[in-house]
Amino acid sequence: MLTAGIDEAGYGPKLGPLTVACAVWRDERPARDRNLWSLLAPAIVSEPKDADPTGVCVADSKRVLRAGSKFGRARLALLERSVLALELVRRGDSIDPDQGSDTPIDLTIIDPGLVPRTIPVASDGPAIRIGANRVAGLANSHGVSIEDARLAVLSEEDFNERVIRARSKAEVSFSLVARHIESVWAHASALRRPLRVVVDRQGGRTRYASVLVRHFGDAQIRVIDESHARSAYELSMPGRVTIGIEFRVQADAHEFTVAHASMIAKYARELAMLRFNDHWSSIVPELKPTAGYGADANRWLAELEAIAPPGFDRARLVRRA
Repeated sequence: MLTAGIDEAGYGPKLGPLTVACAVWRDERPARDRNLWSLLAPAIVSEPKDADPTGVCVADSKRVLRAGSKFGRARLALLERSVLALELVRRGDSIDPDQGSDTPIDLTIIDPGLVPRTIPVASDGPAIRIGANRVAGLANSHGVSIEDARLAVLSEEDFNERVIRARSKAEVSFSLVARHIESVWAHASALRRPLRVVVDRQGGRTRYASVLVRHFGDAQIRVIDESHARSAYELSMPGRVTIGIEFRVQADAHEFTVAHASMIAKYARELAMLRFNDHWSSIVPELKPTAGYGADANRWLAELEAIAPPGFDRARLVRRA
């Protein structure tokens, strides 16, 4: 059985990209046993406070990020260590804890254009590799594996262009979700493996059948459940395996693969914002960094507009609501 989790980061801010990630795990054990948090403990913890200096945590990315320092790049340490360790496990790379802390780690799912300098930027290379070794050993012993990880990124300019065309921010975000669903569905069908997809539900929508029809018009769609807690569907198509898709409230707190995807998306956006702030602070050194949200984004824009440095174009920087 393949289980794919999908989640986003950056749906609501004024500045920076929208990132949507998909994490796919393979687990052939009976459905009643498929609790990856229980299976992979203590190599992976679900509570950030329980992570030791080489530990890997899989949880709602906002909780993992809050567990770090409140200042500078150090706040990224646990999130980065966990994402990079799982990426090493996914690729099956040779994991050598004795490599120096300055040895870069190649994160192939993230466009190099998003990355400030080299990574890791906030965590220790040997600690990442030790954590990866622990996860890989336990996962291998239980016969589970990371099948795939994917990331879609929309820059501010691309986001605005798509919102103008679609007239809906939600539709733009869902188009990236649908891209991941299509990709993993094709992959599962090629392998002839059953597939379950879980998506973190945003907003109050409970009915997704019409949205799925727009993106998967050739599929037969059967409604399983449309309730406050979840919206579940079965999709079938000639030549493909039948899949289940579930949109769940706070899925990143209940579904391991969604939490993993949440962390990939958040880490990618954080890297993009580091690069964003590095760029503008190189032009205006006194400008304080921003995370791109709400009042702080307004503060940042006001400070920059007062200086009006070369290359500043508000229309290209600010996301449409």
